[in-house]
Amino acid sequence: MAGLFGSLSTAADEHGEEAETQDVEVEYEYRLEGEGDDEQLEERLELSSGEYHYSGDEDEPQNCYVTFSAENVSDDEIRVDFWATVDDHSTWDTQSLLDPGESGGARLESLNPDNCPTDPDQVTITARSPYIGDPHEPPEDDEGEDGDVEFEYTYTVEQGDDEQLEERLELSSGEFDSCTVEADVENLSDDEGISFYRYAVVDGNPTHESQTSLDPGESDSISMEINQGVADECPDDPDQATVHTWVASIGESDEPPEDDEEPEDEEEADDDEPKDKDDLDLSVSAPDSIPYEETADPSEDAADFCITVTNRGDETVSVDGQFEIGPIDEPLPLDLEPGETETTYYGVMSRDLGPGDHEWTVTANGETETETGTLTVTDDEEC
Repeated sequence: MAGLFGSLSTAADEHGEEAETQDVEVEYEYRLEGEGDDEQLEERLELSSGEYHYSGDEDEPQNCYVTFSAENVSDDEIRVDFWATVDDHSTWDTQSLLDPGESGGARLESLNPDNCPTDPDQVTITARSPYIGDPHEPPEDDEGEDGDVEFEYTYTVEQGDDEQLEERLELSSGEFDSCTVEADVENLSDDEGISFYRYAVVDGNPTHESQTSLDPGESDSISMEINQGVADECPDDPDQATVHTWVASIGESDEPPEDDEEPEDEEEADDDEPKDKDDLDLSVSAPDSIPYEETADPSEDAADFCITVTNRGDETVSVDGQFEIGPIDEPLPLDLEPGETETTYYGVMSRDLGPGDHEWTVTANGETETETGTLTVTDDEEC
């Protein structure tokens, strides 16, 4: 699925000329993944004001999109994806995190703007959330189920001895609940801070990866949510979970140089360079191939790209990123506070690419951070 950085209230900005509103029946669909039922989401989220807009004739290119409003009527945060179908035509989707009482509007562009429905019968706007509890009561204590999950912890030093990290870092008290892994972590060192990456795998289903920094002797709780853009599913009753931590190296790079004269000169020389040049960490998770589908559901049949950007620096960074594959060229604008991580999803439909190999590129701030790969669209009918 396609994800958009930014809030729901800004998802409709910066588009082309407005199209005319069409008279069409609009329905709203609520989907709750994981534990619970769809009614729980419907009780917390209110969709309204759905409209289909279309313009175009022989002398002008077609323009079509769906607009709607959404309001979080609960006392809890709700993370939700939105998309729409116009008859059998699908739109891109947008992801948003709505605070309690927050409302806003969004605009969903057609996946195939060159083939807009001119006289559709029905528009369906869908809201999907990975998990919520009962909207009126706190979730029940699932200690019995969580206690059945066997937890393991790993410590990896890519350029060094893994024991060096295990001697400095201690993971404990792992729990799994509501598609989220939680654990306690402590920096065992009395005089050295440490910055490390961490993620978890629950019965083969990975979580998002992010970075954590701890001062000497500091302890904290970490939380890792199942990456539903990559994972097969959110496990209901998992048997085993592994929390992974890793660093590139430990040693000289973590210690201040003995001679401060040259580093001071280097710092002065670096003052003229962009402060965010080496402070971004970009990672992309994407499938190697998908089958060609002329008619497909974007929530199930898209090639899901999970893009994660982390600010490892000590200052706020403005990121000017880009995702490109075939005819798709999407911007990735965002601002990251020090240590902050943002993850977005893009769903690419096979029918927009056609059978064959398609190279993709994700960049953050020009060529500062770049990830590339190839997505193969297979067509069994040609075999």
